[in-house]
Amino acid sequence: MAFLWLAGLALTMSAARAPAPVQTPDFPAEYTALEKEFDKAMEAYYAPYQTAKTDEERAKVVLDPEKNPAKEFTAKFQDLATRAKGTDTGAKSQFWIAANLSNMPDADKAAISKALDSLVAEYLESPVMSDVAEWLPYGARSIGAKKAREVLDLLSEKPKNGDTRAAALYSLANLDQEEGKNDKALAIFRRLQKDHPGTQQAARAEGALFELEHLQVGMTAPDFEGIDQDAVAYKLSDYKGKVVVLDFWGIW
Repeated sequence: MAFLWLAGLALTMSAARAPAPVQTPDFPAEYTALEKEFDKAMEAYYAPYQTAKTDEERAKVVLDPEKNPAKEFTAKFQDLATRAKGTDTGAKSQFWIAANLSNMPDADKAAISKALDSLVAEYLESPVMSDVAEWLPYGARSIGAKKAREVLDLLSEKPKNGDTRAAALYSLANLDQEEGKNDKALAIFRRLQKDHPGTQQAARAEGALFELEHLQVGMTAPDFEGIDQDAVAYKLSDYKGKVVVLDFWGIW
C-alpha cells in the first residue's frame, strides 16, 4: 500500500509540473474584434456630425485629424499583421492598413506603399490579393497612378490565382478609361474576356466594352424604345436630326 501511495504521489507531482498546453492564437477572431472596435471608434469620432440638428450646425463641426482612430488602429493592425504573418489574416491586416490610411485627408503614402510592398512580397497567392487589385484604382488617388499600375501589372501576370489576375486586368482597364486611354482600355477588357471567361470581372467588362464601343462622344446613340408620359410608345430614332435631352434618374 505504501508503494502505491508513493507512486500516486509521484504521478500527482509530475502532473503538477507539466507545462500548460499552449493556446493557438485565433487570428481571424482577433481581426474581426479589431474591425468592430475600429467601427465603434469611428462612430464616436463622427458623432458631432450625427448629433448636429441642422446643416448650419454641421457646417460648424471641426474634427481634429490627429484624433482620427485610423492612426491609432494602424498600429494595432500592424501588430496583428506581424504576429499573423504568412496567414490570410496577415494579408487582410496589411490590406486594412493600406485601404484605411488612403481614406485619410493626410494619407501617409509611405505607410501605404510599405503595406502594399508587404502584400506583394509575402501574399501573392492569397485570395485577399483579388480585393487589393479591385481597390487599387481608388488607392491610386493617394499613392499615385504610377505605384498603382506597378502593383496591378504584377498582379495581372504573376499570381497563379486567376481571380487575382482578372481583378488586376479589370482595374488596369479602369485606370486607362479614366485617363481617356480608351484604345488601351478596350484591349485590356478584351484580353480579360478572352483569358478569364466566366469570371465576375469578365461579366463586368461587357458593360464597359459596350460603353467604349457605342457611347462615346461623336458616336451615334444606340436606338431604344420607351413610353412617354402620355403612355405613347416611341423610339429614340424617331427624333433623328433633332436635339434630344435624355434625363436618366433613379432613387435608391
